[in-house]
Formats: sequence, C-alpha cells, structure tokens
Amino acid sequence: MLKINTEAEKRLIYFSPFSPYQLALFLYDIVFLSLGLFIVFFKFNGILKFSSENKAFQIILLTVPVLSFFPVYGLYSYHVIFRGRDHVKRILKAFIWAFVSLCIIYFLYRWPYLLAGNNLYSGILILLAAFLIAILGRFFSDYLAHLVIAIGVAFVFVGVTGFVLKDHVPFFVDNVSKAAAALLVSLILVAIGRYFIVHTVYSNWLRRYFRRQIAILGDNKLSRKIIRYIIDNHAPFWVCGLVTLNNHENNGGAEENKDLEGKKILGDVKELPEILEANNVNEILITDKSISKKDLITLLDFLVSMGRVAWFPPDLLPIIPVKLNIDSFCGIPMIRMCLQRNPAFFGKIKRLTDVILSSILILLLSPLLALVAIAIKLDSKGPIFY
Repeated sequence: MLKINTEAEKRLIYFSPFSPYQLALFLYDIVFLSLGLFIVFFKFNGILKFSSENKAFQIILLTVPVLSFFPVYGLYSYHVIFRGRDHVKRILKAFIWAFVSLCIIYFLYRWPYLLAGNNLYSGILILLAAFLIAILGRFFSDYLAHLVIAIGVAFVFVGVTGFVLKDHVPFFVDNVSKAAAALLVSLILVAIGRYFIVHTVYSNWLRRYFRRQIAILGDNKLSRKIIRYIIDNHAPFWVCGLVTLNNHENNGGAEENKDLEGKKILGDVKELPEILEANNVNEILITDKSISKKDLITLLDFLVSMGRVAWFPPDLLPIIPVKLNIDSFCGIPMIRMCLQRNPAFFGKIKRLTDVILSSILILLLSPLLALVAIAIKLDSKGPIFY
C-alpha cells in the first residue's frame, strides 16, 4: 500500500486554481468586447437615447452573452488554446452562440408584435422550434446543451434589463443590423488581441513565466510520447522530470534518457511531497498503468487535497468517478482530477436557495393543495398521502 511522507506534506503550499494568465485574458475580453460595441454604437448619432449610465450598462451587459460561452469552449484553459488555429475556431464558435442568444433576446422582446393576431405563424414557429430541439437532441447533444445555455442567458438578460430600464427597450433591439456589426467588430478585436497575447506574449516572450510545471509518474512509452508531444507542439507545460513507482528504475540507460529529452528521474512516488515542493510542480500526469487501484486512490486523494491537478489515461477511469472530468491534455485524451472550488460554500448557497424557493412555492400553492387534500378525503378512503 502506498504511503506518502506526511512531514513533507505539511510543508506544501496550496496551489491556487486561478492564474494571472486567466485573469489577464478575462479582463482583456471585457475591455475589447465593450470597445467593439462602443465603436459601432457611438458612431451613429441618435442611436442611444437614454442616459449615459444606461448606455454604459447596456453595452457592458451585451458582453455577457459572449463571455458566457468562453468557458464552454475552454477559452480560459491554458492547455486548450495553445494552438493558434484551434484558438480562433473556439472564439468564432463562442461568438456564434452569443449571436444565437441575442436573436433569442430580440424574439423575447418582439414576439408579441411579430406574431400578434396570426395563430398560423405562431403554430409554425413552435413546430420549427420543437423540430430543431429534437434534431439537436438526437444528433448533436452538445449543441443542445449550448442552446439551453443560450436560452438561459437570454432570459436572464431580459430580466435584468427589464428591471433596470423599466419601460424602455434595449437600444440594440431597434437596431439589429448595427448590433450585428458591433458583434463582428468585437469578434475581430478579441480574436486579433487574444492571438497576440496568447501566442506571442505568453507562448514566446513570457513563456518561462507562464508555463505550468508538470511531473510525469511513470517512465514508459506513453511518458516519452507525451514529452515529445509537448516539445513538438510548444504546449504551455514544462516537464521537470519523472517520478517512479515503487523504486522502478530506468532500465533503458543513456539511450532511453535521450528519448526522454534528458528529463531526469526526480525520485520515487513515496517522496512525492518533497518532489512537489522542491520543483514547484503544479500538475501530475500518471502514465504508469501498473499502479494498483488502492495506490491510485491514495495518490489522487493526496494530490487533490494539496490543490494539485492530476491527469491519467482513460484506462484508469473507473475510480472515484465523482471527482473526474473527461478532458484532453493538449489534445491527448486524458482524465483530469482537481479540487472542486468552494464546494461547501456553493452547497450552502444551493441549500439556502432550495429552502427559500420551496417555501415560496408552498405558500403560493397552499390554497390549491388544501382543496386537493379536501377533495381526496371526501372522495377516497384512507390517508391523504399515499
């Protein structure tokens, strides 16, 4: 059974799941999305009729549908966007779904006028919507989830703008063509700027400061493949070395070290706390499939408790499924395991929300429930609750 040095474990510093890399990208997205919208809408005189506060509020709020899809497409994940072409494709997909959200918002504001007095058009539209959802659910399940997000974002947007603007309609609803142009300008600004930041500033100029330190548990063929892949594709990781399992030694000699691009053996897995501390390792990639189930559970629990991210091949999937995320390590199919962020806090928030909402619903439905209870008692034998 695997035992890890607990004295060294106490000296480990918790590693934050957030990084300057992600924060800088998020701030850039907000600024340049807003800038693209301002450039288009302030160019046309008379388009904005409300106070300057409402102008700024509406334009900033328009960035929400776009930013809602950035995490969906992994645009803040360093191991997802390191390829330039793939990065641009993901940005484009996020903007397409943002445009879908804006179309839903437009429809929510205009449907009483578009379909007023025309039941035929209403029925056709409902049938088309149902058909579209059925097709997405049958053949494109991922896109169905994105459609649900788009609808949710649209309803939240309409609710917030209705609360703030009262009887006014958001300016872009009356200027659909200009809204589309603003979205296109924002897409260009964000794509160009992000490409420069990620693939020039981070990947070249500041590469040594923003690469994640990773150690590989195992010295097998898969380890060599991953090291070569990281080097050839300029992935944002630095493999600081390998960790052996149960004092396995590198039997390949100098030839194998050459295949491993000179990566050294950092030590045995039992010395993992010291290895993490000495090398400032952020993530561990487990490639040794000979590890036993008990040892893997011990190792994963240790890494997660220390705030490190653990990766391993799908072959080792059937272990602690509640903590696992199917992901790709720079394009290689892997399982990612990491600490859930503030699970206790969000659990309490969820519980509080459940209690408040259920109490309100019980109060609202209590007259109806009382009538149903009386009707059951008068009509049937036995207790009200079966």
